[in-house]
Amino acid sequence: MRAEDGSGVTGRQLAIGLLLVAVAVGVAVPILRVEPVARERATELPRMTEPTAGADVGQYTVPVVYDVDFAGAGRGYALWGRCTDGADYRCERRLLVTEDGVRWAERPFGVPELAAPEKLVGRVVALGGDRLVLTDLADGGRHDRYYSGDAGRSWRVASTTPDLRVSRIPADAVLETRCLERMPPESDCSWRRVVVSLPDSGERAWLVDLPPLDAPTPSRRPAPDGSWWVSGRDRATGALSVASSRDGGASWSVVPLPVVPGTVADQVSVTAAGSAVYALATGRRPDGWEPRSLIAIYQSTDGGRSWTQTWWANGNPPRTLGGDAVVLPDGALFVAPDDVGPAYRSVDGGRNFEPVQDGPRFHSVRRTWGGYLAVTTGGSGGGFLTSPDGVRWADVRFG
Repeated sequence: MRAEDGSGVTGRQLAIGLLLVAVAVGVAVPILRVEPVARERATELPRMTEPTAGADVGQYTVPVVYDVDFAGAGRGYALWGRCTDGADYRCERRLLVTEDGVRWAERPFGVPELAAPEKLVGRVVALGGDRLVLTDLADGGRHDRYYSGDAGRSWRVASTTPDLRVSRIPADAVLETRCLERMPPESDCSWRRVVVSLPDSGERAWLVDLPPLDAPTPSRRPAPDGSWWVSGRDRATGALSVASSRDGGASWSVVPLPVVPGTVADQVSVTAAGSAVYALATGRRPDGWEPRSLIAIYQSTDGGRSWTQTWWANGNPPRTLGGDAVVLPDGALFVAPDDVGPAYRSVDGGRNFEPVQDGPRFHSVRRTWGGYLAVTTGGSGGGFLTSPDGVRWADVRFG
């Protein structure tokens, strides 16, 4: 899974099975029961194109669930797929849907492009209730984005080119970025802007009052108090800065972060819980090869109006950041790694960290409408864990 730009799984990479995680942290959340995946037969999977004579199609590999998102407590969507292992491989994909976070129903796609893609690519993004969008699909078909307003029973193509402008971010919308200009090679984006993914159509829209930041990194969903956060570099000064909005994006307050001598941050992610806000800068450190190395941690105790650097890369852990950091209910800062190492916890505002020795190992933490979601460490694709608060984690089982 890739946080913003999506990721793909080819037929040659599907040597893993459906998620077999069986461990949880804490005691208040039970392990999700293993249930056979129910199959909705209202729409049958369109038949894939018959291979030409002599084609090396091979056999189907074990299926995987390669992306998940939750629209609320218990309500979620997942992308299931498998491919054959021959040189001329074929793929099939289905949507999994749950109303309680325990029992998942298999919902075949009625659109051939979605049902039988060229590759297993893309992300599922929940937009509240029965609304969801599949995006970053272009490597596996003709269209990049599909929208459903009825929990995946029907689909329509959604444009990826913003042609609307909104003065406020609607409820259930998410913030993303759109690449406007690329540098050779085509994989590198040189100019991005923040866009709003609208819940009623899946279309992207420009926000009228965008924070004046280059290379912006938005928090996809609002903080628990309703505030929105975007980091980047101030367009006028080039200073690494954090912008916040408490009126749905109608206006923004931009505050520069303290300078980190001798380092260059590629990205800053913001984690907020009430008046406690943290900004974590990542990039490449001179003493490490990890691209998501932690460079600095900043704390704000006044809702983002001022910042203090509480941690810097001095050789001590944590070394990397795997997804979003989490502010725990007791105010502690929880940082998962971007690799196979342990997570770390700080109880003094991000100044000192201790490893979390018990519980599962995981990375790629992100916040959904239903709490936190993470990928377990080990194996391509791994398994998924959910948590309502970042403390009590339970594995997600699809059968």
